[in-house]
Amino acid sequence: MSEALAGLDWDLPIAPGHFEVSRGFSLVATTHPVDGDMRPHFGIALKAREGEPIRAWKDGVILRAVIWDGVRPATTADGKAGTFIKVRHAGGYVTKSFHCYRIAPGLHPGVTVKRGQIIAWVGNTGSSTGPHLHWQLHDGTGTPVDPATYLEPPRAA
Repeated sequence: MSEALAGLDWDLPIAPGHFEVSRGFSLVATTHPVDGDMRPHFGIALKAREGEPIRAWKDGVILRAVIWDGVRPATTADGKAGTFIKVRHAGGYVTKSFHCYRIAPGLHPGVTVKRGQIIAWVGNTGSSTGPHLHWQLHDGTGTPVDPATYLEPPRAA
């Protein structure tokens, strides 16, 4: 566990037992399974059933909530994300949830969310091979961090 993340309380974006990691984090360019482009994979892919709730990692504020219309290419400043939501947390940490089925009602930039609150549901929008959550964690400097290390729920001391 990195020193920067060691003191953070950890919550899973999807309930334990309701997902499996289908593609890991990589700063090195790898082949994208849909378009064949070579690029880093700055998040992890959590395979889950469509409609599985996605929860806020920690308290935060919505930065972006984009609903993909299914017609235009899903390319955005955040990649080929489909419907996605981006949340800023304490310390400048940011989480991004891509390929969502839909975003929870009432969530838009500036809205505050609580740790564990449902913010979206797993989907298959944008450049996607099937229902899953592409989930990214960025530190306070904007650097992508591998969240896979933190997918186990905290253990009692």
